[in-house]
Amino acid sequence: MGRFVPDATQLACTACAVMLLSACGGGGNRPEDLKPATFVGIGTLPGYTDSGVTAVSANGGAAVGTASNAAGDRQALRWQAASGVSAIGFLPGGTSSTAAAVSANGDRVLVSGNVNIGGVRGSAMSVWSLAEGFRIVDPLWSSTLCSASGLSGDGSVVVGVCLLFGNTAFRWTSASGTVALRQFGGGSNMQSAALGISRNGGTVVGVGHPMLTGAVAWAADGSATVLGKLPNHAESRAEAVSDDGQVVVGTSVDDGNVPHAFRWTASTGITSLGEGNGVTGSRARAVSGNGTLVAGCGATAAGDVAVLWDAGHGMRTLADALLSDHGTVVANWTLKCINAMSADGRVLAGDGINPQGRMEGWIVQLPAP
Repeated sequence: MGRFVPDATQLACTACAVMLLSACGGGGNRPEDLKPATFVGIGTLPGYTDSGVTAVSANGGAAVGTASNAAGDRQALRWQAASGVSAIGFLPGGTSSTAAAVSANGDRVLVSGNVNIGGVRGSAMSVWSLAEGFRIVDPLWSSTLCSASGLSGDGSVVVGVCLLFGNTAFRWTSASGTVALRQFGGGSNMQSAALGISRNGGTVVGVGHPMLTGAVAWAADGSATVLGKLPNHAESRAEAVSDDGQVVVGTSVDDGNVPHAFRWTASTGITSLGEGNGVTGSRARAVSGNGTLVAGCGATAAGDVAVLWDAGHGMRTLADALLSDHGTVVANWTLKCINAMSADGRVLAGDGINPQGRMEGWIVQLPAP
């Protein structure tokens, strides 16, 4: 397993990317009251040109994602605060891998990729750990095309989707094996996909039929709750859920094909998070453990940007939030999307365009209150 160690120039560039505004403050806050945030670009692996972060551990100490290049080569990676980015490698006989999720303490990673076992080629899903290597997750029955998307906090439950008589969501444990979750739709147009799971493993979220059903949540026993869509919208999907499964977030798309982030609870139903502050469309990709902070991607006149929502501030770009709350500017980067956050909401991870014009994963550490 290799580990990418930035050279002195790269370290210097990363340090220069964060500027603290001590003179002018941010958003009306007094400079002396602001606690600065920290930012780091994770770099990439040797032989690759780009990277992205898809998930961060609940404790904020590890993140996972994928390194890639223009030739289409991909390899799963793991970033740790103490040691930087390292290669996870490939499944048996494989040449390509991606990482989708990570356990709460960062020691288990959900990895998909191609395999070549005994001359049999195909794709496979696995849970990887440094101690045990790759543990293959069986697909649904005879399906040969599956994608794993979510991992419980202890790494014991995997969820995703397999192509089997239409897309079919699944939930896997070592005890039960891979179990299909309910499909939605009509006739031959039945489908479902699992896109996320709560830290406690009790709630799976995703989508039934995106237009006929919209967002869905499944309990551990397989029972399903249709969360639906925002009023008069065309389709929706749920992508993330709070630690206890009580708050679900995702995206609902209107008839004009404009996405709108939503938040759902049993008491409020599905509600729009709104836009504003220069954001004209939004997608929710992550939620804090207690469900109060939502993050994702937003559309602005300047292009896609990372966004944050909370009840007190509404929808803001991450750049505006860092400036207003912490007096921090990430210079020469375009922060495109927040894909994940730690349970306490203080570690944010996502993708962006670095000062060299390449896609690179990044980590933001917010200070303690």
